[in-house]
Amino acid sequence: MRGRAISRFLEQLADGDPIALGFVGFFVVVGLAVGLYVLKVRRDLRREDEERSRRYGRGPRPK
Repeated sequence: MRGRAISRFLEQLADGDPIALGFVGFFVVVGLAVGLYVLKVRRDLRREDEERSRRYGRGPRPK
């Protein structure tokens, strides 16, 4: 039953149905927003770690 619904959705998407396109577009935008937020948090945490290292006299770790 799910397979039939998914295949019907993909058919509607291929036909250019505006509802199906909007549904996919919504999830693309949400995924992009979450991805950008994760990148921002990782960058902020890295900067915080570097600042803490400089403040307490530890240099960057050798690679």
